[in-house]
Amino acid sequence: MGGKPVIAQHFFIICTSLLMIAWLCQQLLAPPPQPLPRALRAATPAIILWVLCLLWLVIQALPLPIEWVLQLSPQRLQFYQLPDEPQTLTLSVYPWATKHDTMLSFAYLELFILTLALVNSVERLKKFTYALVIFGVLQASYGSFMVLSGMEMTLWFEKYAHRGDATGTLLNRNHLANYLAFCAAAGIGLLLAQLSSGQSQTLRQWLRQTTTWLLGTKGFIRIALVIMVISLILTHSRMGNIAFFISLTTTGVIWMLLARRINKASMILFGSLFVIDIFLMGNWFGLERVAERLESTDMSTEVRNRALPYIVEMMDDFQLAGIGAGGFSEAFPYYSELHATKHYNEAHTDYLQFIIEYGVIGFIPLLLIVLLSVFQALQSIRKRNSRFFKALGFTALMPLLATGIHASVEYTLQRPGTASLFVVFLALAWITAHLESGHGRRKK
Repeated sequence: MGGKPVIAQHFFIICTSLLMIAWLCQQLLAPPPQPLPRALRAATPAIILWVLCLLWLVIQALPLPIEWVLQLSPQRLQFYQLPDEPQTLTLSVYPWATKHDTMLSFAYLELFILTLALVNSVERLKKFTYALVIFGVLQASYGSFMVLSGMEMTLWFEKYAHRGDATGTLLNRNHLANYLAFCAAAGIGLLLAQLSSGQSQTLRQWLRQTTTWLLGTKGFIRIALVIMVISLILTHSRMGNIAFFISLTTTGVIWMLLARRINKASMILFGSLFVIDIFLMGNWFGLERVAERLESTDMSTEVRNRALPYIVEMMDDFQLAGIGAGGFSEAFPYYSELHATKHYNEAHTDYLQFIIEYGVIGFIPLLLIVLLSVFQALQSIRKRNSRFFKALGFTALMPLLATGIHASVEYTLQRPGTASLFVVFLALAWITAHLESGHGRRKK
């Protein structure tokens, strides 16, 4: 599911659709009809924006009068190969890909709704967050084992790219780095939720608490975070590591200020994340290689940057209506002289690719969905009285910031494995802000 084979995407689309149908049947047939969760109702603006974006993708793939197309996209005719002028034309230069991406985007919307609908209690939210940590440990362990053992096999075939780098089942080191940022944020949130008040203790109390910590769930989560950070460093992803460190620092400061939790316990936790996980473990497992890659980076010789002038030209030509979702790889060779030596399936920057494919008309609703979700996570940290919900606000916010940074130079949101997790964390932001914390009563 981490890659982009069409068969994997179809499997994802079918599974989410079946789950959506099952949930709708349960809602309609259960006596009496079940009320919609508060978080799902609160997220109505985001769902409406998502539907508007989907409608735009449908319009991109529909044959429209040629006059309309040329008004919205004057450069569209350069991709029309027949000698006669058509009566109708699609905005999309690759209608099949646009139809496919429309189905995939609809599946993401279903996943968003299902997460809001099914994670509808504190107990489910805890189990859900623990599950994210477990998935992160599994991916991290698998990716690290391949690198440290030299047995670089991805499930049933030998790796052909990113050898010597941790990739897990995602095939791309940058995507694993982004995936681990999501799962590590879940673990940090769980630790924040269990922090003590930071009051002074006797030696006996401290020893008892430390023993309980080591033998309990906190100890498991702390070890899980070490494993995930080690694997993150072993990806040797430059922007993946930078995005993780910046988002961790930024979200940590935001959390302590908005949650008013600047105490000894929180300072020790964040300090240990940097000292133990990043510097000690990082230096042991090859943080210097990441530093070397950063030092040797020359923006003028970066392969992905060679395509940037052509990508900007595409964006200028199709900035309003776009070339159609999924159409980048089809349109890029018309602009680039590089396609004879290297084929670019992606723009290597999610922001520009979404504008090129969706146009400003389709990109604005997506941007608003993310901004609304970030606002909900901030509201959860600032306004919820429950320490658990404040901490889970951190969990929702940190990966959104990390992905926002990473997306500037990568295409993590073009892959179902990372894009679907991003959608889940968008939903998590609304859940932490609106989930009822008591017996049908929400503590603000």
